[in-house]
Amino acid sequence: MGNHIFISYSWSDRAYVSALAERLEAAGLNPWMFEHDQLPSVHFLDQLMAAIVDARAVLVVLTPTSMASTAVTQEVLYAIEKGKPILPLLCEEGDGRVAFLLRPFHWVDARSEAFPVQAIGTALGLTLGVEFPAVRLKALIGSIDLVRPTEVTLDVPYHAWQKLLSDPDFEVQIGTLGTLPDRTLVISLDLPTISKRHAHLSARRDAEGQWHYLIYDTSRNGTWVNGQRVKQCCELCHEALIGLVGETILLEFSLSDRTTLDISPYLHSDHERSV
Repeated sequence: MGNHIFISYSWSDRAYVSALAERLEAAGLNPWMFEHDQLPSVHFLDQLMAAIVDARAVLVVLTPTSMASTAVTQEVLYAIEKGKPILPLLCEEGDGRVAFLLRPFHWVDARSEAFPVQAIGTALGLTLGVEFPAVRLKALIGSIDLVRPTEVTLDVPYHAWQKLLSDPDFEVQIGTLGTLPDRTLVISLDLPTISKRHAHLSARRDAEGQWHYLIYDTSRNGTWVNGQRVKQCCELCHEALIGLVGETILLEFSLSDRTTLDISPYLHSDHERSV
């Protein structure tokens, strides 16, 4: 199996799909688009069939034209026959054979945001069964006035999803702590002992598909986890307490199954289209 994402679309939508493919590639994904990736010496049907069979997933661009397209219908049927993960991308409302075939599949909404790259990357992970749990940091009572925001949800950045889809064991930074305004969680205490880049959190997925969460201390005055000072790096578990500035600031690290939360920013079901 290859690492590319096969894009199924109507010829009339090729300008949009070309722009989408450029953004997906810039984000670290590997889109396969016929106009960009065809080989002149190979029959186009053989190329399409091979590209679908070898794809990690199939992204179907849904517009009124593509939903009625014979070519897109054939590609979707072939992808279903080969058991490929399929992710519809709803750009415009419409009806037709393709819309009927894809009714059982959850889809990403591109009606209000033309190029929802983050949502596509996350949804591809969910579609492939590579689900990143909902990871949260929350300031406890007594620390609420010392950090902003007081609660944050961490996620895999979209540029890391190709690595996620292709590498069974990788680590990616998901959050940062410190006084700099670009930190994921900003410490608002104005003290010279507080580090601009206090700590950062990473996620690592092992060969068995299990997630591990780590915190790296890069501060001058230390980071604590469950009352113990971190020596460079420490693995975090659910409901771990992270202490900053001599535990003046306490944060709770928590994990939740994303399927039990609201995943509507990423995936939608067919009955939602009229909402």
